Amino acid sequence: MGDAEKMENEQPVFELHTFVSEAQYRRGLRATFEPMTLLPRFLLVAGLIGYCLWAVISFLLGRYPAPAFLMVIISFCLVVNLHSLYRILTFPKRAVQQNIDGMVMSTGSGDIDSVILFFEDKIKINHKNIAEPRYLLYKDINKVIELSDLLIFEKTNSFALYISKADVADMEGFLKLMYSKCPSARLVKKNT
Repeated sequence: MGDAEKMENEQPVFELHTFVSEAQYRRGLRATFEPMTLLPRFLLVAGLIGYCLWAVISFLLGRYPAPAFLMVIISFCLVVNLHSLYRILTFPKRAVQQNIDGMVMSTGSGDIDSVILFFEDKIKINHKNIAEPRYLLYKDINKVIELSDLLIFEKTNSFALYISKADVADMEGFLKLMYSKCPSARLVKKNT
């Protein structure tokens, strides 16, 4: 018997219909973003900007005798680094918008309307507007983010399962079940 046949014969432990609005999805995407991943780039660019400013000011005050073409190059580097700093600081907002745009392009909506089937060893996610179901193994879930109205089960920065808390009848029982199935997942509570 093949995996597809075995999957069809297997009965889910329970089924959940959830609807996550675009606003909730946007808030969830912001919550999954880790700002510390940009810290090394931010520090490097800030250091380069500091050096370029020092070189230009020293040159203008006559303390740093350098050829004019070198100052043009350093000034250009300053402008490039200022632009890089702007891109780093606006990255989270742009990344969220790109995810929303991708969702709208693939499903026709920024909302997530899905039926989630919880099996013994995996989760099957059937999105309303996507023909192919997605599968998520419990063992692959490494982080659970709990927001005021949303639960996010994240798989190593590549996929996340969004569940609206309003759609779960027994939240305490559901969380106990999920934590027993995903023992390596760490819980992150955020107030957004």
